[in-house]
Amino acid sequence: MALVLIGLGSNLGDRLENLRQAVAGIIERTGADLEAESRVYETAPWRMGPAAGAFLNAAIRLRTSASPGEFLHVIRDVEKVLGRPERQGRSNGPYADRTVDIDILDWDGLVLNTPELILPHPGIQARRFVLEPLHDIAKDWVHPVLGKTAAELLRECRGPCVDPIEERL
Repeated sequence: MALVLIGLGSNLGDRLENLRQAVAGIIERTGADLEAESRVYETAPWRMGPAAGAFLNAAIRLRTSASPGEFLHVIRDVEKVLGRPERQGRSNGPYADRTVDIDILDWDGLVLNTPELILPHPGIQARRFVLEPLHDIAKDWVHPVLGKTAAELLRECRGPCVDPIEERL
């Protein structure tokens, strides 16, 4: 079974509940085994206009027998069920308000670059809102291209600060 690292974010509606439902939907639809979940972090919107609301971000570590393509299809369906229009944040530019955003950060160290999926997720190293939760669940994870651990990437990241909140997924 593949070890998969997932990043999650929400800045519309009941943000915490959106994240919780996203995790439940992923597990229910893939049969994945949840191994770890990060703290939840509140973050300012990144590369978005001043009207955008703050995000809640988290990460999970799981094991699945699904293929990356199957898994990607499932998470896009989960996003749609939770109110994210199919094209929101993709064809209209990557930075838009969303009820939920689910990203595959790493798939068992696979390096992949297709029109549908790039692994590891590009930009991990520049996004503190991804690195903080990732560090919570996989501090020794090594970026398969950069050769640095999550802890090293976090120390080097100059992205805006994030604030952990008391809630867990």
